[in-house]
Amino acid sequence: MHHGCVADANGGGEGCGGVVADIAKLSVGREEYYTRELATDHQAYLSGHGEPPGRWYGAGVTALGLQGEASPAGFQAMFEGRDPTTGELLGRPHGRNAVPAFNVVLRPTKSVSILYGLGDPATGRAVLAAHHAGMAEAVGYLDEHLGVRRGHGGVQHVSGRGLLAVGFDHRTSRERDPLLHTHLVVANRTQGPDGRWTSLDGRDLYRHRLAADAIYRATYQRELVRILGVEWTVADVHGNRELQGMSEELIRGFSKRTGQIDAELDRLTEDGRERTPRLVKWTVHATRKPKEHEAPDSLYGRWRTEAAERGHDPDTLVRTVIDRTLNRDHDRTVSAEVTGRLFDRLAGPEGLTATASTFARPDVLVALGAGLAGAGRSELEELADRFLAERAVSVVTDRALEERRWSTPDLLVVEHQLVTAATDRTGEQTAVASHENDTAASGRRASPTNHAGWQLQARTALHSPAGTTFLLALLLKRQDLEFPGVVGMGPGVGCSYNLAPCCNLHKGWDLGQQTRPRRPAPESPLPLTTADDRPAD
Repeated sequence: MHHGCVADANGGGEGCGGVVADIAKLSVGREEYYTRELATDHQAYLSGHGEPPGRWYGAGVTALGLQGEASPAGFQAMFEGRDPTTGELLGRPHGRNAVPAFNVVLRPTKSVSILYGLGDPATGRAVLAAHHAGMAEAVGYLDEHLGVRRGHGGVQHVSGRGLLAVGFDHRTSRERDPLLHTHLVVANRTQGPDGRWTSLDGRDLYRHRLAADAIYRATYQRELVRILGVEWTVADVHGNRELQGMSEELIRGFSKRTGQIDAELDRLTEDGRERTPRLVKWTVHATRKPKEHEAPDSLYGRWRTEAAERGHDPDTLVRTVIDRTLNRDHDRTVSAEVTGRLFDRLAGPEGLTATASTFARPDVLVALGAGLAGAGRSELEELADRFLAERAVSVVTDRALEERRWSTPDLLVVEHQLVTAATDRTGEQTAVASHENDTAASGRRASPTNHAGWQLQARTALHSPAGTTFLLALLLKRQDLEFPGVVGMGPGVGCSYNLAPCCNLHKGWDLGQQTRPRRPAPESPLPLTTADDRPAD
């Protein structure tokens, strides 16, 4: 996605401020994009006329006895909610306005695609194998975490039995730059514990997509170290790493689609348009052109020529990127020292509670994936469970999703200080909002008309769930209520920032910054080390 925009259902291309897994709902008729892109046969694929056939993914596929290559007819049946082999309906038929499937796009960073495009056939196969290994691990994670709804109105969330999906590999962007990516088309069908086929609980897919993406990245990074001996740069804010030795100028040069989108967005914002996710999404669509296919030999030659014109000999560049490390041990482990440093960072004020009061297990997985270069899925999951057991406190459970949320002891201490500070000043007319009025601010039963019940006055404290201050500020603004004598104060910078407008302040007071000790962030990435060779870091 581009700077946090909503994913283009059929895109999967460039235009990304940071490479993260795109996800989009697919409506009836959108399946034609994927089958239209396919080569008619193997010879047509080799000549560049189309993309390779799709591949089956997910535990739901295994339950139906499917594996390997997915035929266009089988994919069409899956999209319609039918058994790809027998044509039998899997549950109820899709309605007119139904969502038959979701499109999840997974892709490596641009430097990996460039290595895929400029390397010899053996290098290209190695990159593709690492990409497919990441896909398999990401799907394996989603298999275990996607559920279904049961009960009247779908209020009950229960576990599912895995995905029913087809992955379509694509090699280029719409500007025909190297861009290896896979469209994972996930059918809106899975089996519940009772064996019935019903719709997915789509919320699970959105909640777990970043964790699945982190597992995908960690896996392909690990595989490329093992197979080709590459090394990785420091992670960006999304946890993405480029290949060491790959020219940044070449990465920009092979990202023409990003340049197009950014140029059009700059033009629109100069004309007074506000840069919003909706505008970004519109721009992505407006600047798209139909895909053009090109023979692999022609693509390979053109990419190598373009690299040479930019001052980089392709063969020399590839040799610079691969075989950089002698230690390709696939069974590396994270040292206790590295683990402790990373846990300290995640539990600190700049970690998992930097922008929110609580977090879920997928958030921990994403943070661990960003902090460790090339950890495997099982290792990431084990570390996530260990962090939650050792460094976090369970604070609430979302019953609708059966999701447990956590916080850190440091943040809970700060929140306790807030409540104590309020209750200790009762003689100064300070008060704590009642449970009934507190609930009004939680976002579940909020109403702009009940602000009077909050007894808002100077030196009043509200103790309420995450997100309360944002809603409170909106309600006060809507009622044109301001409290010039009030200082917005909260355990995180978001709280004070949201309260500031209704307090006539340029910024509120972040109690967390005043009371929680800051720890210097260690350098990134935190490397994996072998059990027998752990350098001091």
